[in-house]
Amino acid sequence: VQSMNGVDEEPEQITIVGKEETNGIKRFEANFPVFYKLAKDAGHKFPEVTAAQVMLETGGGATPSATNNYLGLKATQDEANRGESTLQNTTENENGEVVSIQDNFKNFDSLQDMMNQYKTQWNDDFMGRKGTVNVDTPEEAIIRLKENGYATDSDYVKLVTDVLNDARREPPLF
Repeated sequence: VQSMNGVDEEPEQITIVGKEETNGIKRFEANFPVFYKLAKDAGHKFPEVTAAQVMLETGGGATPSATNNYLGLKATQDEANRGESTLQNTTENENGEVVSIQDNFKNFDSLQDMMNQYKTQWNDDFMGRKGTVNVDTPEEAIIRLKENGYATDSDYVKLVTDVLNDARREPPLF
């Protein structure tokens, strides 16, 4: 990586605290700011919402769904056929009923690649749907994500909002 003055610099090291930290509060406090910064650097309008989603999806960063996939982003069938995914057990809400299924989650080369894809597909307008870039508050962004089908959990808006509110503590995590 080259700096503004042309000097080569080492890329910034990103450290995610995983299952080795059994205290969920410490893991949350360590990881929320990391994912907030990654989302902000990728240009997400509400990086605090993205970080809250990560915390919810992964138990505070303990259990990614695939390689460098902390947002539970599903793989396309082509990606799965090419071996670019990880098959995982998950739960979905189908017609008001929670069911256990297996699904392919996309493997990413880096955390930044994951954040960039999320920006394209959920933050920005994508395939005819309006992204979170079109709303004015983090709370509206969470509602938009649910309306756009990001998650099937009927309580998703409340769950992400609760995580976000936790991160707004004193001192805030973002």
